[in-house]
Amino acid sequence: MNPGILIDKPRALAVGHWPILERFRGSQKPRRWVGLDMGSSSIKLVELEQAASGPRLIKQLIQELPLSPEGQSVDRSGWLQSALKEFDNHEVHLALSGPEVAVRRVRVPPMSMRELPEAVKWQVKDELPFPIQEAALDFRVIGEVWEKDLKQQDVVVAAVHKPFLEGLLGVVERAGGHVVSALPTPLALWACVEALLPEARHGSVVVLELGAEATHAAIVKDGHVRVVRDLAIGSATMTEALIGETVSDTGAIPIDRSLAETFKRRYGVLMETPEGTTEEGIPLFYLASLLRPVLENLLTELSRFLDFYKVQMEQGGISRVLLCGGGANLRQLQPFLAEGLGLPVEVFNPLIRIPDRVQQLEPEQIAEGGFRLAVAIGVALDHGQGLNLLHAQGRRAKPFLISRRVFATAATALGACALMLYLGLQLCAGILQRQLRHQQTRWAQVEPAYTEYLHVTSTRKTLEGTIERVQQFLDQQPVWEGIFKELGTLIPPPLQLDTLTVSADRHGGPAALRFHVKGTVASGSSAQAGRLSQFVEALERSVFFSHVELTSSELHSGDSDTTSFDITGAIE
Repeated sequence: MNPGILIDKPRALAVGHWPILERFRGSQKPRRWVGLDMGSSSIKLVELEQAASGPRLIKQLIQELPLSPEGQSVDRSGWLQSALKEFDNHEVHLALSGPEVAVRRVRVPPMSMRELPEAVKWQVKDELPFPIQEAALDFRVIGEVWEKDLKQQDVVVAAVHKPFLEGLLGVVERAGGHVVSALPTPLALWACVEALLPEARHGSVVVLELGAEATHAAIVKDGHVRVVRDLAIGSATMTEALIGETVSDTGAIPIDRSLAETFKRRYGVLMETPEGTTEEGIPLFYLASLLRPVLENLLTELSRFLDFYKVQMEQGGISRVLLCGGGANLRQLQPFLAEGLGLPVEVFNPLIRIPDRVQQLEPEQIAEGGFRLAVAIGVALDHGQGLNLLHAQGRRAKPFLISRRVFATAATALGACALMLYLGLQLCAGILQRQLRHQQTRWAQVEPAYTEYLHVTSTRKTLEGTIERVQQFLDQQPVWEGIFKELGTLIPPPLQLDTLTVSADRHGGPAALRFHVKGTVASGSSAQAGRLSQFVEALERSVFFSHVELTSSELHSGDSDTTSFDITGAIE
């Protein structure tokens, strides 16, 4: 039995969840669910409502978490409390991830539901990274298979280390929230894709969520999750690789966490031998050499993951890779993965596929924040109807009591009208289904134009920035002409200028510049040596220069003695 193997679960009615009563209860008030994804660097919250046309986004929030100087995240309860104040509903559905969460598939002989829990525990105990006595389990029979001419029950098992789960529940409780269901992150990812991208149910699909500390991967075939795995490489790993100190023409430049994050977002995946430098004077090939090992490691781990699926499970024919998470919008990551894996890679943005939104979002919020909300949206869409890692007795008591209360109220108040109400609701459901298909058709017509609008908006901003920089350069042309004429006037005959370098002044304003002059002067007489001092004083008196100083002067002995010199200063 290989760890990490999973077949997706079917939906089943919980105890007391009768279809008639569910429709009756839903007609009174729309059901809403809050999904919570607590990452190491941010907290993601979404509130969804089931509308006639599909999921409706009520509200979304991404709360960034500060990091300590050592790079560790702070206590999340206070930040979660602040985020939950923006939501009326504090009952949340929680996504779980990390080494203390496991999803496995086991096979057991046919038996009764009373015997099944102990059999499942016995089968899965050796495949968990923590003792079975300290595990909270949930499982579901998903079908029957034949193994060596014996019929077996195929069972999906989700497990979490109890101390880890209780710690997360404590964080949410201290923040004023209440967890009503808990789902492993890979299953939440697929719940999001399955609901918003129905065509992904056909063929084999890889779903990747590139988070801060880890990459969550799931392989799905014909709508069933086959393999899940967590890779200990995330966007924060890439940031860590860039932290350090480098040397440029202007001296040593320390790269702290903030600057490393800026470089990662600005340049993304650099080519093998990129040319040019950053605004700080750091060669781009140096940044590429730091980031390349992390990217190659990620590509290697993904390739091994796919090879395991193809060889061990004798499966193949993966048709597409869906990429989401905070690192999904890293520049050039999509073509890098596509070339390395030899598969088409698509960026999956769930917000684009939820057009019905109560909270109005700017195109930039959709384009940049949508990738990060896939897990929160998925766990909200599942809302405890699939596997649920909360304790079974606490999870099932509430639905049973609610269903009894609703049943008693409906039986005494409606009586003989219940059947007529059910038929009427069935008719309404048929009408709403037709409206849903109509709205989906309309969205399919509008979606290409909307996607093109986002692309045009991004291109227009880039073009406006380029025009602004060109205009600044053209405005400065007369100034440069005056500077060159001034230098030609001030240079005495014995001096010869070799190079003139102009660079940005890091200690000045955005437009502050410094110059650096290198040259030589014939040595041999005090009068000639004094000309160098006169040239420095003349530059200082000029209206174009200030803070002029002679930084170095070195005598070179030979057939004709010469002195090389360096002069620096500021350009007014």
